[in-house]
Amino acid sequence: MRIFILVFSAILFFNSHAQNFRVLSTLPSFTESMFYLDAGKLLVGVSDYCNFPEEAKRLPRYGSSFEINLEKVVEDKITSVLLAEVQGGRVKNNLEKLGVDVIITPYKKLDDAVGMLKVFNEKFKLNKDKKIEAFSNELKSLLKPISKGKRVLMIIDEKFKDGKLHEVRAIGIDNYYHEILTKLGAKNIVAESGYPLRSLESLLTSNFDLILRISDRKIKSEQDWKNSYFKDKIYLYEKDYAVVLGPRTLSLVKDLREILK
Repeated sequence: MRIFILVFSAILFFNSHAQNFRVLSTLPSFTESMFYLDAGKLLVGVSDYCNFPEEAKRLPRYGSSFEINLEKVVEDKITSVLLAEVQGGRVKNNLEKLGVDVIITPYKKLDDAVGMLKVFNEKFKLNKDKKIEAFSNELKSLLKPISKGKRVLMIIDEKFKDGKLHEVRAIGIDNYYHEILTKLGAKNIVAESGYPLRSLESLLTSNFDLILRISDRKIKSEQDWKNSYFKDKIYLYEKDYAVVLGPRTLSLVKDLREILK
């Protein structure tokens, strides 16, 4: 009965407000892209993890991208939800039952930084073609090679035991970090996809010039790294935009250019 009431209420609203966009963003990438396109005013809410730009912090929260508050979606008369390709499934089906327009948006590959801008621009009739073209051109310009085959181990996590490195979580080849690294002329020493574990023994027998630790916050094991065997090869990269594909990926690429010089 409860779900029937939700569906009925949603249908009544959407039939009478077809062109009044009230958008929910479920990922930081989408939220930042909407604000970049000067479309932040269309956002009624965001996920719990959307904290940039400053205006996004003041928007209502709807939970995580995998557990959206459906009652709140109906109560706040959400018309469109920006959803990632990998989410799909149950979340998408539940939203569509409520009559919500689910906009499936790619966000894993480097080209998706431009792709999501194009999707939102077309869907919401924003007329930001020139701004998107300028962004695309700047990104291409920044991706010109600057490193001559520097061998890099990229990691997103590590485990120290009693101050000694035990293992790391590496970054594989099926993501935009790998794309950026290779386009800049460096080499990712990890050949697998995903985020494989590497033991201390594996690191000691690997050939690399740099360990690039990527994080969106302060790395707790900073002192352990400074005292480790790899203290001369580790670079701790701590930026809030480091893990968010979108407009600020330009800053990420600029930073990596400097690091790899």
